Amino acid sequence: MGVARHRWRGAFCIHKLSCQSFLLSKNMDNHIQSSESKTKNITLKSTLAWVIGVLFVLAGIGELFSKPFAGIILLIAAGITMPPAYEFIKNKLHISLSTGVRTIIVIILMVISGSLMGNMDKSKQEVAQNKVPQEQQKAEVVEQKPEIIKVSAIQLYDAYQANEVSADAQYKGKTVQISGVVNSIAKDIVDTPYITLKTSESSFFNVQCVFSKTDEALLTKIQKGQSIVLQGEVSGKMGNVLIRGCSIVGN
Repeated sequence: MGVARHRWRGAFCIHKLSCQSFLLSKNMDNHIQSSESKTKNITLKSTLAWVIGVLFVLAGIGELFSKPFAGIILLIAAGITMPPAYEFIKNKLHISLSTGVRTIIVIILMVISGSLMGNMDKSKQEVAQNKVPQEQQKAEVVEQKPEIIKVSAIQLYDAYQANEVSADAQYKGKTVQISGVVNSIAKDIVDTPYITLKTSESSFFNVQCVFSKTDEALLTKIQKGQSIVLQGEVSGKMGNVLIRGCSIVGN
């Protein structure tokens, strides 16, 4: 009877130790899995996504000013490609795309962007080819100076605010002498210098006169708040009313 009792106690202890060993092993496995889940793996796939996404961003920003639609399409492709941007879009729209679908979308966007840029370059080449050489033009037609429209910055901006279509018909592509008060002297993201002229006090936008980079020395002498007269070609309204190829006529 005593021997049986000792055997039973021994078996119970062995079973208890086995259970404790199993629980300890399970806890260690859970701890290892938790540590592994906190470790961020850097794969070739994620590295390529980052590199291609950054290239799309740089290309998109570079094309925004000369070819806006192509630039926007490249930025959309960057949003689909770069991991943080894609995760943000996925969480906001609750749409998950497989790698294959994302690749197809990016290729389609690249084709569209390339087509837009190619068409614009082709149209520029056609315009250049169709231009009559300056010497022949002078011989065939009496050269006429373009009409210069004199207008204030407030008048020009108010015309675009009232009716952009009508203002384009009246001013876009035409040379203007514009007078006003300097609101700011700065550079855009590609380091092109410009001056903005004040419009109405309640307006967030202004008239933006863009200069050549070779005119930077002249702009160092301009001060905010001074009256000035500038000359350039009206390019239309993109937030600000843009005037390109500007020069200083009087101050």
